[in-house]
Amino acid sequence: IVSSLGLYALDNTIVANIVPAIVQYLGHAEQLAWLSVGFTAGGLCLLLPLGKIYALYDPKYVYIASAILFFIGSALCGAAPAMDAMIVGRIIAGIGGNGLCMGSVTLL
Repeated sequence: IVSSLGLYALDNTIVANIVPAIVQYLGHAEQLAWLSVGFTAGGLCLLLPLGKIYALYDPKYVYIASAILFFIGSALCGAAPAMDAMIVGRIIAGIGGNGLCMGSVTLL
């Protein structure tokens, strides 16, 4: 559970470290800001609904669903053939990562 907080923090800031590789492979340097903003915005858009979902359902299963969503978004980022797919993957990973972060606090 605690390691998921580390994963969330790492994924939140990793774009700054891999910018040269992203620009070289995918191009579209003008869309780079969306990679970091998409992760944060994706998580913030569902902040309140996720809190309600954690209150209504068993937190263990919501946490597992959030982890699956986080890993799907991360896999999409890793296999992204274009910048648009990378941005969508970052948004999905942000939603799942926010669910992991909330779940860590809820389960502890």
